[in-house]
Amino acid sequence: MRFFQASTYAKSLGLLAILSTPAFAATATVNLGTAGNYAVLGESTITNTGDSYIVGNVGLSPAASTLITGFDLVLDSSGQFATSQYVSEHVTAADYKSPTPATLTTAVNDQLTAYNDAAGRTPDDTNEGASGEIGGVTFAPGVHAFNTPVTIASNVILSGSCGDVFIFQIPGTFAQAANTAIVLVGGVTPSTVFWQVAGTLTVGAGAEFQGIALAATQVTLGTGTTVNGRILGQTGVAITDTHIMQPQADTCSSTTVTVTACKSKSPLSSCSGC
Repeated sequence: MRFFQASTYAKSLGLLAILSTPAFAATATVNLGTAGNYAVLGESTITNTGDSYIVGNVGLSPAASTLITGFDLVLDSSGQFATSQYVSEHVTAADYKSPTPATLTTAVNDQLTAYNDAAGRTPDDTNEGASGEIGGVTFAPGVHAFNTPVTIASNVILSGSCGDVFIFQIPGTFAQAANTAIVLVGGVTPSTVFWQVAGTLTVGAGAEFQGIALAATQVTLGTGTTVNGRILGQTGVAITDTHIMQPQADTCSSTTVTVTACKSKSPLSSCSGC
């Protein structure tokens, strides 16, 4: 695999020196379709423990709303959606009134299409024989394929420009260790970072995850994790004291993207810049 180690990194917005990385041909983004309308989308269960907060919509299909737990849902008088103190927008499930079931079916189908698109891209590099540990690595834009499960034991850096696309093809599990970060520099935005994971996706306590998770199985976000992106899972999603901020409309910035500015859910206006 063609990548370089970051020479220095200070997590609290310190100095970062990055070696130049090989340039690949521009990679087209993955079209999420209507799945991109959700911060969290699951198919079997969505469970919350503790004081989590999600900026965006939450959807579950084909499972029913009884399998969305820990959100204290309040069904709207229309019967088409619910609200929650833990979610900024709507919570929907397959057993709500029309047109919600059809809308969710389309979103779930779009999610699968996006997953298959990401999985089917031709890799720019492959970690032949590598262990799958990518902590401490700086990645250039492109399609990065693995033959093994992937772990992040220390901070990993994605370096590029606004609009650059990163696709990570992971055939097994993805495990990000506690208190580590996926760091975006040079104007890279979470909306163009895609983690296609065939196995379980686990983010440890206090870690910072950035990008779009396209997961074929269970997603588990540990205590105090923060997400700047989307969690799109084909089975269950479990969160604990987790803060999830869906990406805002794409804007270009030369500054490092960080998820630490909006860990408090109250007031909601404090998250307007996430």
